[in-house]
Amino acid sequence: MSALNKFLVSMVVGFAVYASILYSALSFTLPIWLKKALLWNVMAFSFLGQPPPPAVMPNGHPVAASTGLGGFSFASIFTGFIIYPVIVFAVIYLYGRIRRRSN
Repeated sequence: MSALNKFLVSMVVGFAVYASILYSALSFTLPIWLKKALLWNVMAFSFLGQPPPPAVMPNGHPVAASTGLGGFSFASIFTGFIIYPVIVFAVIYLYGRIRRRSN
């Protein structure tokens, strides 16, 4: 399989995997701890695209704003559409390398 085909396959599979994870994590049926585990990339990149808080409470904590989806910014959610295809591409590439060495 050529590098371009591996890349295209990883894009399609990675998008599908992350879209299904995102759909299941944003549904109301899963517990919060499992949603946080599924959206690890959103937690890691949650600082991207976050606007400043609209107000600050008297104790100094920011007032939560309803930006993004499920309390996360859209930029941090969209990072998964880059991370998951890269992970799938790395797995396909490493599998091909291991398979060639074993032959």
